[in-house]
Amino acid sequence: MAQQTINIGAVANDGTGDQLRTAFDKVNDNFVEIYTELGGTSLSNINISGNTIATDNTNGNLTLAPNGTGTIVLANAVTASSTVAVTGATVVNGGFAAAGTSGTFITFGAADATPTVAGGNLFKTGGAVTVTTFDNGVTGQTINVISAHAVTYDFNANNLKCGSADIVTAAGDVTTWIFDGTNWYLLNFMDVSANLSTGH
Repeated sequence: MAQQTINIGAVANDGTGDQLRTAFDKVNDNFVEIYTELGGTSLSNINISGNTIATDNTNGNLTLAPNGTGTIVLANAVTASSTVAVTGATVVNGGFAAAGTSGTFITFGAADATPTVAGGNLFKTGGAVTVTTFDNGVTGQTINVISAHAVTYDFNANNLKCGSADIVTAAGDVTTWIFDGTNWYLLNFMDVSANLSTGH
């Protein structure tokens, strides 16, 4: 509905403006429109002040839910001052840079040969095991894994692409992997026991 404006006449008491009932009918229609947009018969818990959108209820979530296949478009730079939790795939069209650490390291299960890498990119091993794949990867995802144990990556298994032999790591070694949607490719293997003064 377009905004309804009350006709107040050209000058005071000229008899050309809306009658009282007509005027307040427009007022009601305008308020119904506002309440409908902001939560129905009662106002929502959303508070809009200046450039800030906040929730009135304590610890209330703020949900952006496009209709159907609509998307949320952030046209300019986004700054997050706290933790951002993502459920599901995240697609970045263009460059992506992180100005700080990504949070905490996630530890794999002690005997998990197919550990999940959902929700993170920094991991530590949980026990001596032969890894055959990483579960729940997202296309383009890069992960860094610090071996805290003797961990082997099986080059013959499932979808680990790491050369023609197993990658055998010891405590302190680091591997970096990238997922293309089907396979995990080894990008880097840092052997903590090797002389790396001339690179590796």
